[in-house]
Amino acid sequence: MRKRFGGIPLLCVVVALVFAGNLWGKDTRNPQLEDLLARPEGEIDLATAALAIAEGVEEDFEGVAFYTGRLEEMVSALKGRIGKKDPKEAVAAIGEYLFGERGFQYEEGLEKGSFLSFVLREKKGNSLGIATLYLALGESLGLPLFGVYVPEHVLVRYDDGKTAFLIEPGDRGKPYSEKYYRENFPIPEGNGFYLRNLGKKEVIGLILHERGVFYAGRGRTDEAMSDYNRALQLDPDLAEGYNSRGLLHWRSKRAEEALADYGKAIALNPRMAKGYNNRAIVYYNLGRYDEALADYARAIESSPGYAEAYYNRGNLYKATKRYDEALADYNKAIELKAGFVEAYINRGLTYSLIKRYKEAIADYTRAIDLQLGFLDLAHYDRGLAYYFLERYKEAIADYKKAIEYNPQYADAYYALALAYDKVNKPKDALKAYRKFVEYAPPGYEKMVEHAQKRIKALGGK
Repeated sequence: MRKRFGGIPLLCVVVALVFAGNLWGKDTRNPQLEDLLARPEGEIDLATAALAIAEGVEEDFEGVAFYTGRLEEMVSALKGRIGKKDPKEAVAAIGEYLFGERGFQYEEGLEKGSFLSFVLREKKGNSLGIATLYLALGESLGLPLFGVYVPEHVLVRYDDGKTAFLIEPGDRGKPYSEKYYRENFPIPEGNGFYLRNLGKKEVIGLILHERGVFYAGRGRTDEAMSDYNRALQLDPDLAEGYNSRGLLHWRSKRAEEALADYGKAIALNPRMAKGYNNRAIVYYNLGRYDEALADYARAIESSPGYAEAYYNRGNLYKATKRYDEALADYNKAIELKAGFVEAYINRGLTYSLIKRYKEAIADYTRAIDLQLGFLDLAHYDRGLAYYFLERYKEAIADYKKAIEYNPQYADAYYALALAYDKVNKPKDALKAYRKFVEYAPPGYEKMVEHAQKRIKALGGK
């Protein structure tokens, strides 16, 4: 049973590769946006640029005129409310109008929440989406508003050269201190990109990066790569952009390119836990275990609550037979992240490897009860534990369940055949061996040879 203790692979964090355009060239798919980007900052209409980006991903996009009409309506309503108020009162009036009267809502994690059309239509958005709305309104109202970036979060700054304060999109546009962000976000000393006023082209770069994430999540890797490249051209200090592009390189089996991008991300933000975690995954797969362990340690040091880093380090410890350390890391991952099904399964595998089968069965059962995925693997692995305890009927039931979830699960058919052999059910064993031979992938030649011998011994052909 070749996959006996394979487990669930390491987890990258939050996507074959065809390049769209030159590495740092223009995006030929969107001439309107490129026309805007060719202009000086003062001639760029940010709302138009944001809508041009959104049009490529929004199936419900209702036309530029629809969204610009909504913006004009909002600007008209705000003009009378702002009047000659001082800056903080003017910004407070915008927040009250958007969140109080119009019912806009902040919701981090929205898949399309970065795109202005979605925000205007659905009246909700993530930090980038709400910040873009503020910037679009400020541009029309003549307010000196600027986008500001901290790791994985966007806010707004009012700055007229005399008065300056930060505006938090996630808290109804309330003013926040710079100290708050320095204390609550992993902002390294000396990084000049975080917490400064961004130009319009840099804000456009942030939106393009998020569109790249959207495309990557849908397997549209050529479009994602094009957006990452363009975003990094506009925002060359965007550490998260290098991390995202590194993920795309890694998933395209371009390990050296991935390592280079993760290295750039970490150089720009030495506190980027995800960058260390993702680089460690590449090192692990290249067999560079010491470097992987060092990066997992840095990820955990940068973010002590980072469950995935503990989980991934646990997988490395399991693969190198450091089982006590693996169990400790899986325990921590499960403590930090409720319902971490992958950690339960791999902790169960570790228990099985040290022949603590009852504890393994308990973990597989927890994973199954969670109903959060990997049900075929959880049933298969629990079946193996039952098999080694010689509880063959329960093993058979689990193998069948695994096959129910994954009808082409070759390992489950092979294990099922072995279990039927143990309980002396030759006809059932014969069927299972045949199914295994039918679905066995490359690399299973020895198992296929054994299965074919058993098929003949059982009277089959």
